[in-house]
Amino acid sequence: MRVQIRFVSVYIIIILAGCTNNSSIRPSISVTAEPESHVDIAQCEGELNALENIAPDKYKELSQRFAYMMRGASGYSKIRGDIYVGTKEAIDALYQFSTAKICAEIRSETLDSLSQQTGV
Repeated sequence: MRVQIRFVSVYIIIILAGCTNNSSIRPSISVTAEPESHVDIAQCEGELNALENIAPDKYKELSQRFAYMMRGASGYSKIRGDIYVGTKEAIDALYQFSTAKICAEIRSETLDSLSQQTGV
């Protein structure tokens, strides 16, 4: 049986009981699941489109990178079912990271450009 755990942080808290002859360390393990990182592609694309009016030069660069990533993801999705599960998990993680990264850059550039317009 295979169990897959994603985005789980393990916090180990070591509690030391007072000094006694039978001193022992009693570890208490607390496992908390953090919410899965989710990127809203539609929101990201909307911010990219807004950037076209705010900073056309940055829009062009980020738009090309975003389109390149989306083309790659589209091609990958066509063959994903034929790929070994370990490879699939690695490439899925790569696309999740790439998507989060480009969307973070788009949000950052949108914020920077808007703040420059207000004189901040």
